[in-house]
Amino acid sequence: DQVGPSLLSIRGGSRRYRYKALLARLPAAERAQVWANLEHTTSFPLFAKLAQKHGQTDYLLEHARFESFLFVPRKAGRKFTMGEGSSINEMTLTEAIAMQATTPTQLQWALALEEAPSHFTEGGHTIRIAGKDLKILPNHPVETIDYFDTDRYEAKLTELDRKFNYRKPYETEFEEAARAGAKTTYVYGDDEKMFKKHGWPYENSGNKTHPVASLRPNEAGLFDMAGNVSQWVRDWYASIPSGKRVVPPRTSPY
Repeated sequence: DQVGPSLLSIRGGSRRYRYKALLARLPAAERAQVWANLEHTTSFPLFAKLAQKHGQTDYLLEHARFESFLFVPRKAGRKFTMGEGSSINEMTLTEAIAMQATTPTQLQWALALEEAPSHFTEGGHTIRIAGKDLKILPNHPVETIDYFDTDRYEAKLTELDRKFNYRKPYETEFEEAARAGAKTTYVYGDDEKMFKKHGWPYENSGNKTHPVASLRPNEAGLFDMAGNVSQWVRDWYASIPSGKRVVPPRTSPY
């Protein structure tokens, strides 16, 4: 696959991109095996092909953060407590999933849907995609999108990458992944001041978005599970009676 190992070693000597430098030192056969592993644990091969299609391979390798392509697996049978007060639910999640380690970035959105809807682009770059000049901050989360926009994005990724069914997480899946087994008051501990080391609340955000994976991940390896931007889930809000449940409880017909 010409978009595979050779592409990963184009800028292998760059000190800024250590994963490419390490891959460049491997023998060709081992590098091919690493690429095969990337096919099943990341979306990087998919976006590398899209970048090649749009003539943006060098831009992808120079600017994209590799964390935004990583899949974080969540095993079936996960248990956690959801809710508070009089509405406490002991949840068992029966489906194994893999979540992208970051929210989708403006670069990923532009490569997949050939558009740039985000409001926060000041200081960014203009890239040429499908005959259009798109202004983006490549590693900032995409925003100013609605639920149905995310449906289009997921459908496009699934169409292009048949190995996976790309979708939004259900609320229960999102909360379990955000807590990642934490028994503390907050997902990042009991000290509220620690929030600023894990997310971008109003107090430290400067009223703007920030590059994904800039702060500490949670225990599962997921970034920005609170702050930076709001995130869509697949189902809508609905109250669930207290009790033990095998889930995800899907309040959405989709």
